[in-house]
Amino acid sequence: MSETFIDSVEEQIEIRQAGWGWALTIGCLSIAAGFFAILFPLIASVAYSLFFGAILAVGGCLQLWDAFRRRRTGEFWFELGLGVLALVTGAIFLFAPGAGVFSLTLVFAVYFIIDATMRFFLASRRKTKDRRGWMIAGGVLSLFLGLIILFGLPRTALYTVGILWGVHAIFIGVHFTAAALAARKRIKP
Repeated sequence: MSETFIDSVEEQIEIRQAGWGWALTIGCLSIAAGFFAILFPLIASVAYSLFFGAILAVGGCLQLWDAFRRRRTGEFWFELGLGVLALVTGAIFLFAPGAGVFSLTLVFAVYFIIDATMRFFLASRRKTKDRRGWMIAGGVLSLFLGLIILFGLPRTALYTVGILWGVHAIFIGVHFTAAALAARKRIKP
């Protein structure tokens, strides 16, 4: 294997078949989008909230359609409730993106705090003796991030989602770029 982030031989083959140029383009665009999100986190946060709202709204409509398609089954009311919940939540995200950004930020804060708790618990087990230090360090970092986000609300809602999405996009972009360059190297005679 090469010194890249390529997960499997199948992924290398897919990139070669699709064309390494496309993977390189996607990687570079993802890196650029990530840097844009980090530089302009409020714009990225609102865009992410709108995108998430659109996904929820479309999913809610599909759920409602499915509920009415199967209205004679005993699952109608459950399906209908899920569809309405997704549609209403999506509408809130779309028509009040500030509320969507705030709620996503709160979810991230809670996630980091729960992640820290789980890491501390796992570090206390005997089986994890060899990686205990890393688990505790990761738990401290997660707890620190979660508390900063939580106690900084509502101010942290202005940038948290955008920065986290930006960092994620950069890592995805690096992955695609490295995979494309490795595939290109293997294609050349």
